[in-house]
Amino acid sequence: MLRPVVLLAEDDPVIALDVRWHLESMQMEVIDVTDLDQLTELCLKKSPKGLIMNVKSPTGWDGWAFGAQLQNTFCIPVFFITGAAAPPVNKAFSFPVLNKPFTRVQLKDHLGHWFEVRGH
Repeated sequence: MLRPVVLLAEDDPVIALDVRWHLESMQMEVIDVTDLDQLTELCLKKSPKGLIMNVKSPTGWDGWAFGAQLQNTFCIPVFFITGAAAPPVNKAFSFPVLNKPFTRVQLKDHLGHWFEVRGH
């Protein structure tokens, strides 16, 4: 049986490992993403059920803008884990956000609710 695919773009290895563990315990297949080209390619090839990403990356891309672009282009739900400021107000896009630092309970609750709402 194929598991739903979730893409994970998080540059902090501890946070990425924790998120991966919770998603895998929810029977999700997690694919780590390291750059924007890879992310776009995986959206085309894997038809992911969601994308979990950090707003800022070491390469400097703007997660809010890229998340909006992916949500618009591929109809992929985007979930942010961030220590950055609140997203810009945009009525066309709504992003769930979990602010750092967070506890494992908060992560589990947010991820569980996110996928429950989407019927996964």
